Amino acid sequence: MKKVSSITILLLLMVFAITCLGCSGNLLTSLQESPVTISTEEIKDLKDNLELTLKLPSLNGMKDETLQQDINNRFRSTFKQRQTEMMAEREEMEKEAEQYQFELNPFALATDYMVTYNNHGLLSLYIDQYEYTGGAHGMTYRRPYNIDLKDGSDIKLADVFKPDSNYKVVIDKAIQAEIAKNPEGYFESEMGFQGIGDDQFFTLQPGGITIYFQLYDIAPYAFGIPEFKIPFSQLGNMVNPDLQKRLD
Repeated sequence: MKKVSSITILLLLMVFAITCLGCSGNLLTSLQESPVTISTEEIKDLKDNLELTLKLPSLNGMKDETLQQDINNRFRSTFKQRQTEMMAEREEMEKEAEQYQFELNPFALATDYMVTYNNHGLLSLYIDQYEYTGGAHGMTYRRPYNIDLKDGSDIKLADVFKPDSNYKVVIDKAIQAEIAKNPEGYFESEMGFQGIGDDQFFTLQPGGITIYFQLYDIAPYAFGIPEFKIPFSQLGNMVNPDLQKRLD
């Protein structure tokens, strides 16, 4: 009787251990897929007639600190490189200004960002980059980032869909339908919308994507940055099911 009880207790302990291991695994997965903490890194500087005002996303608390640092460096490097380029451009223009006797206003480089999705190991955001290098007005460029936080890989637009699906045709039709609602706001004929490209800018959001175009791409400057929100329900069954689950 004691032997049977001992065996029963041993089996119960084994079941408990396996159950706890499963719970631990689920907890680990939950922690890995929970939203990552994002703070704002601010960089301000005024040097060599270039005013720098950067607000950049900074990831915090990721278990893989090396991956976290790599992603944060991606956010910084593009704009630090642009700072170097603009300083070189400024130097060249100052030579011309001295030669032809005209005044230069200070250059400016500023950024801000918007997070559109942060859950289930997916991070999607865009950084708006404003720069002024003279002329009537500055220019703003939108730089989207779609990152799988499991390994830091970039998510391309094609990754959102099943292989060999005709997603471009469906997205083009959706964009054309939106443009048709306000055609006077967009360029016409060859200057207008000609279809999305393989490297089309986009971000992820719950239940869909948003397609972006830069200033002057398909509309006048005054129109701003054209964007088109397209729900997955409009894209039929061509959406990558694994990615779609992570965006619910």
